[in-house]
Amino acid sequence: MSILYTVLTFFVPAVIIICGYIMKNCHSAEPDSTIGYRTARSMSSREAWVFANERCGGLWIKIGAAAAAGSLPFCAAYFFLSKDHGAALMCVLMLLQTAAMLLPIPRVEKELKEKFGDK
Repeated sequence: MSILYTVLTFFVPAVIIICGYIMKNCHSAEPDSTIGYRTARSMSSREAWVFANERCGGLWIKIGAAAAAGSLPFCAAYFFLSKDHGAALMCVLMLLQTAAMLLPIPRVEKELKEKFGDK
């Protein structure tokens, strides 16, 4: 089970990095209501849309890399914990990693407001 927990611990950071890369480099040219960084500010203009997706995507890449690096010590811990404690640790770690995806939102919104105003 420890090997499975180790692999799963890196699943969320890998998804964050992949989504960040897609958001940063493969976003649509115009605001898209189905995929991308979608807030009222980011969708107010083409320039704001591009800026927000590239900025948030870049931050997600950094967050995913930091989450992967920060997860390394926990991977070693799985080999010394019981099955139940290892599973609990993995779930808590994956929840924290997923919550970290929300960290860029206030920053990107602030930068959008500074750069594009309150359109």
